[in-house]
Amino acid sequence: MTKRLGVIFDRALGMLIFVAGLLIAFLMLSISIEVILRFITGHSVFWWAVETSEYILLYFTFLAAAWLLKREGHVKIDLILNRLKPRVQGVINVINSILIALISLILIWYGGEAVWEHFELNLYAPFGLEVPKYIILLIIPIGALFLFIQSLRRIYVYVMASKVIMKQE
Repeated sequence: MTKRLGVIFDRALGMLIFVAGLLIAFLMLSISIEVILRFITGHSVFWWAVETSEYILLYFTFLAAAWLLKREGHVKIDLILNRLKPRVQGVINVINSILIALISLILIWYGGEAVWEHFELNLYAPFGLEVPKYIILLIIPIGALFLFIQSLRRIYVYVMASKVIMKQE
């Protein structure tokens, strides 16, 4: 059952990163076309391009975070970590994963509160698109939830690896 849930979760991460990739491609194209058309015509044609790019950058960050953690792609300074014994490396990685989980929980909680508050107050972004703000903010608790789950999976992997290392010593 847990393997099946893991496969489903990995597929969800794959879908999230695919959507993130589409958003970045759209961002690149829309801004590039806007710059070219502004150069040619002398005025902004895609008036929504800058505002949309701000939202896309927020969405991209939270759509990609858990996938990146799964691939161990987050920035880390491993110059010192790689010189430590494998057991110590495992402990540090578990602590790091616990911190990620705690920060994710904070983002889920406060992000959820912000989404709910903006939904109840029916607030809109003050720019040209007039998008409801809760839609813009909704990705924060959703992305943080995926990051939280992936951090728990990461903790499990490092704890199991530490047990193997301890048996070998």
